[in-house]
Parts: sequence; structure tokens; C-alpha cells
Amino acid sequence: MLTIRTVVTSAVCGVFLFGCAVKPIQMTSEEQFKLTQADLSKMFADQLMVDKPISLPEAMARAVKYNLDFRVQLMDEALKRGELQVAMNGMLPSLTASAGYNDRKNVAASSSESVETGDTSLVTSTSQDKDIRTKDLTLAWNILDFGVSYAQAKQQSNQVLIAQEKKRKVVQNIMQDVRFAYWRALSAQRLLPEMNDILDNAEDTFQAVDVLQQFSIEDPMVYLEYKQELLNLVLDMWQLREDLSTAKAEFAALINLPPGTNFILKQPEGELPIPDLDIKIDTLEGYALANRPDIREEHYQARISSEEIRKAMIRMLPGFEISYGNNYDSNSYLLNSSWKQLGLTLSWNIFNLFTGQDAIKAAEAKHELDNMRRLSLSMAVITQVHLAVQRFNVAKKVFILSRDLDDVEQKMVRQASASEAAEMQNEMEVLRTRVSAFLATMTKDVSYAELQNAYGRIQASIGIDPLPKSIESNELDVLASAIETNLTNWQSNL
Repeated sequence: MLTIRTVVTSAVCGVFLFGCAVKPIQMTSEEQFKLTQADLSKMFADQLMVDKPISLPEAMARAVKYNLDFRVQLMDEALKRGELQVAMNGMLPSLTASAGYNDRKNVAASSSESVETGDTSLVTSTSQDKDIRTKDLTLAWNILDFGVSYAQAKQQSNQVLIAQEKKRKVVQNIMQDVRFAYWRALSAQRLLPEMNDILDNAEDTFQAVDVLQQFSIEDPMVYLEYKQELLNLVLDMWQLREDLSTAKAEFAALINLPPGTNFILKQPEGELPIPDLDIKIDTLEGYALANRPDIREEHYQARISSEEIRKAMIRMLPGFEISYGNNYDSNSYLLNSSWKQLGLTLSWNIFNLFTGQDAIKAAEAKHELDNMRRLSLSMAVITQVHLAVQRFNVAKKVFILSRDLDDVEQKMVRQASASEAAEMQNEMEVLRTRVSAFLATMTKDVSYAELQNAYGRIQASIGIDPLPKSIESNELDVLASAIETNLTNWQSNL
């Protein structure tokens, strides 16, 4: 008949043997393919299809709702909240339940021997059954451990706040990237068809110029110089074309649209609005120092290091534990098989008085480092605000000049096209003027995208939240409306 000892021994040996048999197993190509397909389906799951032109507020709303980087930050915040709950559980007393069974093959018998004479005073006897069952339920609370756990819980609560600030920063960066990518993609959507037509026309003109040069009696340098100028302009167009061709793909990635998705961006009506900044620089500085996510992170990090000092001081104190237990022992020789027990324990590791000083000094140095890092970051933030304002003013001026240049170039195109002369040279001049005007239009669009980017950088540099603190629902239309209202009125809310 199998005994409990035999069963336990066999189980331990089996676990040991199985543990030694574990080897690394590589994924097969089929497994990797299945995991990849599953990941792809998760990346774009539960997303509304694009069935209408996308406006800038809707693009920002899609980025907030579907962007994978933002989802990662949401999961990180949830993880930190879970870790906070675990840290708070550490403040609870311990409640330990135990049960045991002891089986002897022989009797636990003994005799008594006199220390002075060496004579046996009692015959061999026992006071213990061969089979004993025990049960215990003990509640224990260490005040020193409670103090340490309390400080750790406060540290973890600040980690939750840091996760929230990281989420704010991700949202701000995504909104700025979406704003810039939107205007670049819109420019590509509007200009690429015309650019392709001009490039096709240029190829035909180059061939015509070569033929005309062979049969013309004029100086060949006239045609060569013209072709040189036109080739330089066309080369600039091709370089800009490459940049525009990737604009829509970059924009689609920001709002988490599957690659190759066909979408149309909403074209603003009328003249492109020029954003204005009507806030004093000192107001922007004050708001930035109070609301930038990275500065708030440093404040919370300083709180964490401050709690580390408190933990080091608590560990230097003596530990005081209170325990209360309910016990049972099946030994039939006992007068009382059940009993309750109250215990008070005071313990003190004297060496902590010496090692604790080093721990306190290290924690204080970390706290001072955190404070100094925050001061350094504050200086950097003030500089970023000033640079953002300067870049915005420059970008605004550049856009106004590029817009004026585009107006002049378009008038020149109309003037050249209205000419009644039909010579080949005039057609070449019309093409040259058209290419130059198109480059001016592209320059205007690029400068406007830079202007919007500079404007968004001001908002990011002072910590403006694109999302309001509370939103009625997570629907795209509601998010888009909230974002549009918040970003339109941000200056008046300072």
C-alpha cells in the first residue's frame, strides 16, 4: 500500500525529471504566419471605415481613438493602476492558514535521565500519537512593514500620475504630427494630378526643343539655355514629388488606416486661414511651467524620491508585530487540543542604524537630483516656448511672402497663355512659366504646412491638451467636435 511519503517522493522526483527535460522550441513558419495574421487583424479591428472626406478634427479624433502608440499608453496607465492596488494590498495584515499531517513508522517514545546521577528516572514512554494532524489560522500585523508598505503605495500612486502625464504627452505629439501631416497630405492630394500633367507636357516639350534645335538657324545656345533652365525646374518638381508621394502614407499611419486605403481629405473653403497668436510671452511661460507633462512628471518623480527617504528612515526603527492565532492539534495526549494564542514581538536589527544612514543619504541625493533635473527642464521649457513663438512668426511671414509670390506667378501664367503668338518659342515660355508657377504654389502649400506645424508646436510647448477633461462619449463625431472646440478656444482659456 502506498504511503503519503512515497507519493510525495515520487511527485518530487517526477517534477525534477520533467524540469530537466525542458528545451527551447523555435516557432515554426506556420505558427509565425498565424500570429502575424492575428496581429494584423487586431491592428485595424473595430475601426469605422472612411466613407467621407476627412477633416482635420476628424483626423485628430481618429488618431486619439485608433493610434497604436496612444493605446499603449492607455494600457500602461491601466497597468500602473493595477500595481497601485497591489501596493495598497501590501498594507493589510497577514492572515495565514496552515494544515499539516505527520506520520511516524514507530512511536515517539523517550525516557528521562538524571543529570546528577545518570540514573533513568522513568521507564520509556510517549506523549505523542504516531499520526498527528494540525491546523492553524493566524492573523499578524507588523507596524514597521505597514509603514514601508504605506510609503510604497504612495510611490505607486505617483507612478499612476506619471503614466497619465506620459499619455498627455503622447496625445499632444500625435496631434502635432497629425496637423502637419494633414496639410502635407492635402497639398499632395490637390497638386499631384497637376504635377503629373506638367511633367508629361515637359517631356513632350523637351523632344520638340531637340527637333527645333536641329532645323533652326538661330544660335543653338538659346535653346540649350532654355532647356537647362527648364530641366532644373523639372528636377525640383521631381524632388518635391517624392516628398508629396509619401505624405498621404505617413498621414494614414498616424490615424491607423490600413496601407493602401483610399481616402480623400476635406478641402477648406475659401482662403487658407492664417492662425494668430495674441498672448504675451510671459503668460505662455507661466502656463508651460504649470502644465507641461514632462515638468509634471519631474514633480511626481520628486515625490517618489521623497518617499524613498521616508522608507529608509522607517527601516531604521524597531519592528513591532502583533499576532493572534487559533490552533488545533489532534495529538490525543494533549489536555487541550484547541487553543487561542496572542503574541507581541519586538525586533530590531541594530545594524540598520548604520546602514540606514547610507540609505538615507542616497535617497536624499536622488531627491536633490530630481529637483535639479526639474529646474534644468524648466529652463529648457522656457527656451522652447520662445523658440516656438519665433518660429511661428517666421513661418507666418514666409507663408505671406510665398502666397504673394504664388499670386504673381499665376498672373504670369495667365498672361503668357493669353498671348496670340503661336511660335514654338512662346509655347516653351508658357511651359516654363507654368512650371515656375506650380513650384510657387507648392512652396506656398509647404510654407502653410510649416505655419500650421509651428502653430501646433506652440500649443505643445506650453502643454495644451487637445482633448477636454471630460467627453460625453468616445464616438468619432463627438471626439472631433470636442477637439475642434478645444483647439479653437485654447487662447481664450489661458
